[in-house]
Amino acid sequence: MDESAVASPSLASGRRRASSVLAAVGVAVVITLVVEVLVGYDLRSPAMSGNPPIDIGAGTVAVVAALVGLAAWALASILEPRVARPRRIWTTVAAVVLAVSLFGPFSGPAATADRLILTALHLVVGAILIVAFRPSLPESRTR
Repeated sequence: MDESAVASPSLASGRRRASSVLAAVGVAVVITLVVEVLVGYDLRSPAMSGNPPIDIGAGTVAVVAALVGLAAWALASILEPRVARPRRIWTTVAAVVLAVSLFGPFSGPAATADRLILTALHLVVGAILIVAFRPSLPESRTR
């Protein structure tokens, strides 16, 4: 059997996943820069455990979006060879993680604008990763 035929679906999945992570990071950073530079709004996290709100800049957004994307990739790589229906399980887990992440912007006192912008960032990054990663996973595992 030709080795390139075996390696190419994995290579295509890897490229798709890498571009998905980069797209999620890029869109999140653009949103943050628009909010901060064009609108002039200083995005801040909710105050937690008596600590004051923390300034959230484009760098923080980029790092967090990249970590979330890499975690999504790691989960896909773990599930793919081990479960019968990797696409379904990955999508379910990703949707639950996204839903739980939406509690973050409401976890402490914060301005309404901060809550809305942070919620939008969570939804955008989650949607990009879910929509883009899902086709990279097989519907069912081949034996």
